[in-house]
Amino acid sequence: MTPEAKELFESAVRALNEKEYRAAVFYFRRLVKLDPSLVEAGYNLAASLHMAGDDKEALVAYRQCHQDHPDHLDTAFNLATLLIDRGEHAEAERILETLRLRRPDDADILENLAMAKWRGRAERAAAPDRGADHRRILVACMPKSGSTFLTDVLAKLPGMRRVHLVPTYGRREQELDLEQLVTHQGMSYVSQLHIKPSEATLDLCRQFGLRPLFLFRNIWDVMASLRDHMYSHVLDWSMARIDSDFRGWDEARQYDFLARTMMPWFVDFYVSWSLVPGRLAVRYEELMADPAATVAGAAEWAGIVASETEIAQALAATGHASTFNKGGSGRGKAVPAAARAHVEALASYYPQVDFTPLLAG
Repeated sequence: MTPEAKELFESAVRALNEKEYRAAVFYFRRLVKLDPSLVEAGYNLAASLHMAGDDKEALVAYRQCHQDHPDHLDTAFNLATLLIDRGEHAEAERILETLRLRRPDDADILENLAMAKWRGRAERAAAPDRGADHRRILVACMPKSGSTFLTDVLAKLPGMRRVHLVPTYGRREQELDLEQLVTHQGMSYVSQLHIKPSEATLDLCRQFGLRPLFLFRNIWDVMASLRDHMYSHVLDWSMARIDSDFRGWDEARQYDFLARTMMPWFVDFYVSWSLVPGRLAVRYEELMADPAATVAGAAEWAGIVASETEIAQALAATGHASTFNKGGSGRGKAVPAAARAHVEALASYYPQVDFTPLLAG
């Protein structure tokens, strides 16, 4: 390395250490022009651009460095990673397959290769349906929130049906299944899942045209309803393992168990969906107070054309018996203060979120 190149390199490294990424880009660009054979210059130029938030230019720089230095593993790996993030899965897969031949036991390469293949497969699977005129709703719901009723009513609206987007339930986490999404292509539908908005979930929603409807209920009423549920229904829940001994505990211990083992999932569910743009938030209490208006609002949001008469018919066909959980609102008064305090402590870690609809009462 010439003295001039060394000086530029040292200036660039100092800029990186001080997180002055634009300055680092300036020095590395000069270094690349001065000596294109320096792999450290091309690689760090691309990395600096990425750290500066300029992914488009970073991609150009990584591609150039990969072309100039095809044997440089870090350049190839970072290029593939950025391609995955930008949805260019086929190119990423080709690069990572080449890297795997060179390093068959590298866990990071294998992980990214699997990700590129999965995302590419999902994108290809969704392509035949893309742009078609479908209405699809994912009712992302808390348990005991009236979700079965709402889903049944929406499924009875014109052109709609109810489908299952997971292969099975029980203690399995209810995550969208690619095969189920493909099976139900060509349809307008509504599906109900106890699901949180992971990056993969939101990506599948985007690709397959699913609009998330976020359904929740006052958490104290949920706890009371869950406690009743444990006495007469199966105990298979993904949120926590519940043994039959639960039924023999005193009430305070049951509520303490629910607060400590299951409510973290509920709080996470509420916080996560609250922060997702574009979803429709629906409260159980609103649904209970005015089912027709709530269903009409959801239908309009989803692009379902349904008259007042058709909505009334769907409500009547669903029937009151399956409408709401036992006792409606206000049952949460039975939740002891100690259990409430634990749930409120969980909520306190998210000051940016309005918990009033969840915790009031």
